[in-house]
Amino acid sequence: MGRAEFGKSIGMSGSTAWFWLNQFKLDSMIDITPIHGKGTVVTVLRWKEYQVVDTTVDTEKTQDEHRMNTYKNDKNVKNIGVVNNNTLLNTDTIQNSGEQKFQQFWEIYDKKIDPNRCRDYWFGRKSIRNKKKIQPKDWDSIIEHTKEYVENTYKEDKYPTRKHPATYLYNSGWLDEIIKIKQTAKQPERKFVYK
Repeated sequence: MGRAEFGKSIGMSGSTAWFWLNQFKLDSMIDITPIHGKGTVVTVLRWKEYQVVDTTVDTEKTQDEHRMNTYKNDKNVKNIGVVNNNTLLNTDTIQNSGEQKFQQFWEIYDKKIDPNRCRDYWFGRKSIRNKKKIQPKDWDSIIEHTKEYVENTYKEDKYPTRKHPATYLYNSGWLDEIIKIKQTAKQPERKFVYK
């Protein structure tokens, strides 16, 4: 099964599927081994950690119950792609973790403008400046920078003003130096005495 065919089988492009496979490899979830001239073998590492163990046993199942449970199991596999004989990939895991990170960024940034465009930048569906794309490895550094950036900017009416969130993502704002707001002590009132 080629990259394009695999991507199509799980509902995404071949390049997106390959991107996520490489992300899984970076996270030590899978191992990708190229076989010269024959393709690639993808192996799930720590397979047992990803398995759910059901310890309940019902020895009194009827044939109808067994058929129904088997049918449910088949439906649950719809978002899992098979790569090279029984190696499984669950794309929902990546999307869910990315969505959680995006929601965390969105809440911290606290300037709720154009979430769809921001989400497109976040997930690499749209290119940012210099035709680059935000990668999942960038998500944590974006969130960390955003926390400090928000503390040192204002939503409106004062300088420095917080950027539009899509502009922040498009211009790789998390790589910029943060201008610290000087905490000035309140000046005592001056009283003028006229003689």
